[in-house]
Amino acid sequence: MKMAGMFRAAGGSRGTVLPLTLVFTLLLAMVSATAIETASLQFHMAGNDLLYQQALQNARAIALEIAADRDNFRLLEPVGHSNCLSDTMLADCDYEDLPDPVHTTIPQGVALEVRVTREYPVEIDLRADGDPDPPPRPARVFEVAVALDGAGAKLGSANLVLGVAVPLTAGDPRAVFWREPGYDPL
Repeated sequence: MKMAGMFRAAGGSRGTVLPLTLVFTLLLAMVSATAIETASLQFHMAGNDLLYQQALQNARAIALEIAADRDNFRLLEPVGHSNCLSDTMLADCDYEDLPDPVHTTIPQGVALEVRVTREYPVEIDLRADGDPDPPPRPARVFEVAVALDGAGAKLGSANLVLGVAVPLTAGDPRAVFWREPGYDPL
């Protein structure tokens, strides 16, 4: 009995196992590299979303802080009038006497722009909810626009607008809408 003939491949196909193994190993390596790249990209996207959400929360807090003070709104100015932060160099601001935010910490390297703009309609009616025959409460409409740009500090950026109705007589300003420019068209 000859042993050498027992291990010989049938049909003369000798040496094909090694190239096939190398091809399958190469395909497996390519699939693994793609999976690692996808996981890394998802990790970065989750980090970017976290930074954006932090910037958006800071912008909301600043908008609410500005809107809480009745003195930040010039009720007698015409529609289109704008007021910005005191250290802002924006060209189209009529006044620059808004106070800097006190209750919200702005991270180092983040640029902040705040603008309060008088909007149309000239006057709206804020009646008390639940009162069967409330007297009219005239109010003026303003937009508090806040832009945080954290690109220079590798942090998130956010841009939002808070609509505020300010009663002409005594009373606190009331938030009437939120929107994000670029996402929520007028």
